[in-house]
Amino acid sequence: MDKNGSKSDLFANLIPALLKVYNSIYFRVLLLAVMLSVAVAIIALDFIPSSGTNIKTGKPSPRTIKADRNVRVIDYDHMDLLRDEAEADVDPVFRLDDEVLERSKKRVDDDYEEILSVLNNESYDERLKAEKLASIMGDEFSESEKSALILMDENQIKESLKASMALLDKAMTSVVGNDGIALEREKLLAGSNGQPAALKIAAVVAANNLRANYLLDFEATDKKIKKARNEVETVQVVRQEGEVIINEGKIVSSNQLKSLQDMGLLKTSLISDLGTLLGLTLSVLAIILVSVVYLREFQKKIYKSNLRLFLISIILLTILAVSKGLAPVSPTFMIPVAAAAMVTTILLNYEVGIMMAILSSLLISLAIGSDGQFIFMATISSLAGVYLTAHTSYRSDLTKAGFWLMLVMGVLSLVVSLSGGVTSIQLAFNVGWGVVGGFFATMLTIAGTQFLEYAFNLTTDMRLLELASPSQPLLRELMTNAPGTYNHSIISGNLAESAAEKVGANPLLTRVGAYYHDIGKIRRPYFFVENQYGDNPHDKTKPNLSSLIITAHVKEGVELAIKNRLPKEIVKIINQHHGTGLVSYFYNQAKTNNDKEEVSEVDFRYPGEKPVSREAALVMLADSSEAAVRTISKPSPKKIEQMVKNVIQAKLDDHQLDQCDLTLGDIEIIGQIYTHTLTTMYHSRIEYPTCELPRQKRVISTGSLGEQSIRHPNRAAST
Repeated sequence: MDKNGSKSDLFANLIPALLKVYNSIYFRVLLLAVMLSVAVAIIALDFIPSSGTNIKTGKPSPRTIKADRNVRVIDYDHMDLLRDEAEADVDPVFRLDDEVLERSKKRVDDDYEEILSVLNNESYDERLKAEKLASIMGDEFSESEKSALILMDENQIKESLKASMALLDKAMTSVVGNDGIALEREKLLAGSNGQPAALKIAAVVAANNLRANYLLDFEATDKKIKKARNEVETVQVVRQEGEVIINEGKIVSSNQLKSLQDMGLLKTSLISDLGTLLGLTLSVLAIILVSVVYLREFQKKIYKSNLRLFLISIILLTILAVSKGLAPVSPTFMIPVAAAAMVTTILLNYEVGIMMAILSSLLISLAIGSDGQFIFMATISSLAGVYLTAHTSYRSDLTKAGFWLMLVMGVLSLVVSLSGGVTSIQLAFNVGWGVVGGFFATMLTIAGTQFLEYAFNLTTDMRLLELASPSQPLLRELMTNAPGTYNHSIISGNLAESAAEKVGANPLLTRVGAYYHDIGKIRRPYFFVENQYGDNPHDKTKPNLSSLIITAHVKEGVELAIKNRLPKEIVKIINQHHGTGLVSYFYNQAKTNNDKEEVSEVDFRYPGEKPVSREAALVMLADSSEAAVRTISKPSPKKIEQMVKNVIQAKLDDHQLDQCDLTLGDIEIIGQIYTHTLTTMYHSRIEYPTCELPRQKRVISTGSLGEQSIRHPNRAAST
């Protein structure tokens, strides 16, 4: 017993705890976390390792790889050609090296020291000295010059050194490049022809040590080449779905490998994946947070409703999953992005639909790895879907919206394809896929709207119009079992609707709410005066019991509404249409029958809630006003006006309208409209005098039977 009791207590405590969490900020945080996680998981499905992981540069491809969708990628091969051309056009950078002359002079000085060393070496004979000098001076040194050099003393050698330095200075004063060295050498040697041996020797030594002083700057040239290659504009190419990227057995180039990475067909390193995943998560989080801020600032009613936030999440994640699943097996033009915005517009409003159009387009583009053209097409088609469904009232309107959306998708496919430079055949296919995508989005919208509408018990204009049909089971039962109440409900609905738009209420919701406000009377219809055609059962019932029967129709109406899954807005109108009002007839009767005992007013009040919406308040006033005016024996405009004023004033005095946001100005407008409408419905009519029609004889042909006289019914009756 204790064990069962503890389980029961645990379960009883769990439900309130869960409801408390649902109605708190923690639910929104949890919803945001789940939505972010699921969205990132759907988008990041490409990170799962595939057979493309064993493809390496310079190795044969183990399989044929094709593009899984139409995607714009960088054309690396073409860019390499353009970069090579840019590099070939780069002029090399040269610089003047002032230190070259000094190094050349140092070598000249070294040559003369070596010459002196050879000449001063007494162990060398003339033949050996000549050989040594030839190795120093080179081929331009003749035999006679060698002999002359051997006979020169040290002073003459020094003079020759000075002459060689002077010649070197003169030759390298101007800029000398590598291609000008040979010419400068020829000039030096030619200038020494016919000169004394000392000058000839000086010219040879200077020519041997002449070096280019205008040198190629490798570092600056390399920077210039890199800059030229980097400035080549990116070249992109559209890879069509099914196009072969790498054939099986072909050697994989580095450019092909990079293309596979860009297309998401090749898994990169773990570190790279984690970095990409982190960036993706932050991107998705930023997009969702911007949407949350938009709802908080501009759609407060939606933002404060956890149910509607959950609905938005379901719509977004569903279209994201559908798009991700379709992308590998169908053209991007077929992806029904617009469906998310259309469903949101129908179920919530067009402002949230616009937000969904942008939100879904961005996230789906991340999911399928598409480019800016897809974002353009997805956003424009989604916004078109919002426009086409913003004022949808009937299911048939969705069919019309679908035809227009198919046209829009076809035109957008044409525009995007033309900008992509596809062939004429592919262009026709793309337009066709766009039309199919519009059809698919419409079908998804119709199915999704109907499912989510009932799953979340939402109130849309389409559902309200369906509920307003007399063929609805509850209305048909009301009409059959309580025809007087049905007639009263229809009149109350028309009455309330006539004032709804003037005071900022929803006319359709007000009318339908009035249709169903008295469905609780189905249970015991003959206890209500409008359904009575004879004896009044209350004549045989005590006032207390009669009051309980009358007030019970509110509770019973709520039960029937919930059982038949009527929208919660309708349920609220049913529960609030009498508020906590007093059943004054039976209360006064009880007071009359019990002079000695005190009668509690609480026992004769409705157990419902006071109206909290304009629609519920309008139904309350329409219900009471129509019922009250119906009791006037000889209605006149003044009597009707006074009766409506009395009803409204009574509700104000009883504080039944304190919780709705109607102003005194609104209530004045309601009174005027109700008075005018009821006056046209219940005004006194002229009594037409009776008159006897003159007797006359009509003859009709009866074929072979000849003629037969037919007397007027009055005459026939008199005879």
